[in-house]
Amino acid sequence: MTHSPLITQIDTVRAYHSGPRIIVEVDVVMSATTALQVSHDVAEELQVKLESLPDVERAYVHVDYETSHKPVCPSPPPPLSPKAMLTLGPLGTLLEKGIVGGGGFFFCLTGCTA
Repeated sequence: MTHSPLITQIDTVRAYHSGPRIIVEVDVVMSATTALQVSHDVAEELQVKLESLPDVERAYVHVDYETSHKPVCPSPPPPLSPKAMLTLGPLGTLLEKGIVGGGGFFFCLTGCTA
């Protein structure tokens, strides 16, 4: 955690495929007493740094003061039709079995809970 000494922990990192690039979500932890303006500036600087990486389309940084909650992925998509299963091949099987969650063109590639 070299971005800022005010970040005490990284809670969750998620990556979603969006065409040839990825969308990144990062949940960082700062002290509950950190001023709003300071925490906002640290998060925005981290967002800009992540978005400067060549494969990152967009980055979202969420600031929290604790880690006792469970991460949540987008709601699972409706069941796939047999035609969609054939089109998606192995990815369709993973979606159908709930191994990866999806919402539109985003796919949650982490072990987060629904």
